Amino acid sequence: MACAHLGFLEARQEHYEEAIPLYRKALSLDSAIPGLRLNLGLAYFKTGDVKDALAEFRTVLKSTPQTSPDRQRLVILVGMCHYGLEQYAEAAPYLKEAVSRDPRNLELLLALAHSYLWSKQYQNVLDTYRAILLVDAESAEADMLAGEALDEMKDALGAIQQFRAAVQKLVESDGEIDLFEYVLQKVVLRHLEPYFLQARKPIIQYYSLKPLAGDCAVLLSALAYLGQDEPAKIEYAFQQGAQLLSYAAQVEHRLLPAAECELAQVDDALNRLCQAVPQIKKNVLNACAQTVAADGVIQETEAELLRAIADTLDCPMPPFIPAQAE
Repeated sequence: MACAHLGFLEARQEHYEEAIPLYRKALSLDSAIPGLRLNLGLAYFKTGDVKDALAEFRTVLKSTPQTSPDRQRLVILVGMCHYGLEQYAEAAPYLKEAVSRDPRNLELLLALAHSYLWSKQYQNVLDTYRAILLVDAESAEADMLAGEALDEMKDALGAIQQFRAAVQKLVESDGEIDLFEYVLQKVVLRHLEPYFLQARKPIIQYYSLKPLAGDCAVLLSALAYLGQDEPAKIEYAFQQGAQLLSYAAQVEHRLLPAAECELAQVDDALNRLCQAVPQIKKNVLNACAQTVAADGVIQETEAELLRAIADTLDCPMPPFIPAQAE
């Protein structure tokens, strides 16, 4: 008993390396001491010796009745040890048992879904995904797991739908979407979709800039408001981009009120601009670059946003942007 007590005192001070030999000595003298083997397993676990911890936990679990209040803790410990050792097929049954006792434990559900995914039990991933949604309908991680499972099951359409949902939830996680988050979302989805869905030839609907003048005003106005605070500077930044397009469009572009160039309008504008011929998209991107650079300084965030817009329009960046952004 003395060795067990000394080991316990060392463990309380987080001296797990010192506690282990004391627990082992006590175990060799009297293996029936209550909680001794569990404490040894916990000490191993705390020192990163997951393999030896697993051996101790499994031994204790074998003698623990199904009705014991201690069983849930032991089941989780055994499951997470297998998980930590990358033995995902072995981890899954234990985590499943733990989830059956605590069906609203999000961390357990996610660990179970990961175990199923990494052990190639894809239908079980989807079943667990549905259980996760009952606990947290906004879990982007769950959508990603379901998307990966559907991808492995060769369901490309289902996979891209899940990835879209995950990106949307990540972007909206702070309760609002700013312009940069919105464009980042567009870029991510643009690169995902060709991987999962058969590439389609772009549809060209606009061969002239004139019918897109309103869309250009939306985009330039949004960028002007993004980079400037003072009304005069906002107007100046807008005009730096607009003057490049006014002649080609044969329409005078005017700065829109901030309420008329929010994300919904930006989304519509980019969707239409994507259907223009390449030269129009290039001209629009150059105008965006002039608006961003109107104050003579391009911050890193502005350059990244412009790169994202360029990617959405499938145009190369103007060459002066990276140099000024450094």
